[in-house]
Amino acid sequence: MADARTEKIKVWGIDSKGQNYEFMIGGRSCHLIFTNKGYLRGEDSHPVASFTLMISGSGRWTIRNGKGKNQTLVQRKNEKVILPANKIHRFEALEDSVMIEWLDREGPFDAYYDKKLRAALALANEKLTEKLGKRRQPNPRAR
Repeated sequence: MADARTEKIKVWGIDSKGQNYEFMIGGRSCHLIFTNKGYLRGEDSHPVASFTLMISGSGRWTIRNGKGKNQTLVQRKNEKVILPANKIHRFEALEDSVMIEWLDREGPFDAYYDKKLRAALALANEKLTEKLGKRRQPNPRAR
């Protein structure tokens, strides 16, 4: 049996909306994501289904089904959401949230972004930061 060990995880981003880390489990790329209340993430899609497990907090998912038809659902603590392949989705933190996300296959974490929707998401996050009057510190639960 192999000896116990520690492994570093990759920091994907720390900013006003929160923190995002990447790590591998059994050949699958996983993300540990901290999102501050009110901030948005996503407007992306993946070539395979993706899964999100809410550890704490809650959020609203918008899954874009094309032709202006969207599906909206709220995810709460201890719930898993299954997002279909090739569907653009967005997450809005209804409260400070911690979740783990992974894809339905081994290998790298592929994400494809809709540039127009992503730009609107970035603008909404910037306006929220301005409204708060200062740059929010990353979610303190990550420390």
